[in-house]
Amino acid sequence: MIISTVGFGATGSGAVYGLLREFEGIQAKSEVEFKIAYQVDGLEDLYFHLRKAHAKNASADAAILRFKNVVKYYSKVPFIKRFVSQKDFDEISRWYLSQITKSSFSGMESFDTESGSKLRMMTELAFKKKIIPVFQKITGKNYDLWPIREINIPNVDIDFIDVTKAYIEKLLKSAGFDLSGKVLLNQAFEANSPNNSMIFYPNARAIVVDRDPRDIYIQHQLMLSAEGRWLPKGNVEAFVDQFVAIRNSQPLSTNDTLFVQFEDLIYDYEGQLKKIIKFCSLENNSHISKFKHFNPRMSINNTNLKENYPEFERDVEYIEKHLSDYIYDFDATNASFEKNGQPFNA
Repeated sequence: MIISTVGFGATGSGAVYGLLREFEGIQAKSEVEFKIAYQVDGLEDLYFHLRKAHAKNASADAAILRFKNVVKYYSKVPFIKRFVSQKDFDEISRWYLSQITKSSFSGMESFDTESGSKLRMMTELAFKKKIIPVFQKITGKNYDLWPIREINIPNVDIDFIDVTKAYIEKLLKSAGFDLSGKVLLNQAFEANSPNNSMIFYPNARAIVVDRDPRDIYIQHQLMLSAEGRWLPKGNVEAFVDQFVAIRNSQPLSTNDTLFVQFEDLIYDYEGQLKKIIKFCSLENNSHISKFKHFNPRMSINNTNLKENYPEFERDVEYIEKHLSDYIYDFDATNASFEKNGQPFNA
């Protein structure tokens, strides 16, 4: 079974990830986000352009080209956290590309002259319209130098999903997982539509975690790291718009998807624990390291942050007005413990 905790960004999925690490039999190798399925130019985009919207050959070729850049990022760029070694990721990804690509030839697509910087587009267009025709007329030979490149032709004879599952399995085995047991991943599926990613995984389960928008907003206003700049800073109106857009198709709990509210994991710890144990087919007596990686008595300090930061009162009121369906009722909680320290990044 492949289990992944997923969130919308600082929504507390790490708490569930930590909780599951406390169980015997759960394999958790790395907290690095394994997002290759749904990231931009990842597996979902490949599937769309190679199978669902194959516009002549152009869209498939462009999708394969962009996926090669994803491979280059994970296998070549230094200073990033990795789920699999650079060497293994490169070799396994080359195998995958050889499976989804039927053949290739030297050529040039309209995509090449319609993307990139203005200078690049103008230069490639000049080669296409002027330089290459003149060269071929004078020499009588094909021009095969830049900006001519390898054009990819997709393999339509394969089952794309089966081959992609094999790719994922190779990556997981390379990371040291035994796929016959329970594998825990971080952010392997997209939170707003996990099934789009889960089709590439064998026996997949998603635990989707969300959090009170007021606390998400306040935490990101205080964050000094650039990691949080994908959310608006100092613009509560944009925050509300983005919050709604991301959750436009927020999933409900199903046989393979469990929805957990971060605050419930703290204020109703035992109740949520029972749900998670049942969903993941775990045993109560396998919870051998209780509170080692997730302690509700600590995480309670990350809730109801408006009490700690009254300077955000006006923004909080705006959020409460426009996101009333997502506001957590802290007054209705009955936890046996209270805040006991300063907030920290979830």
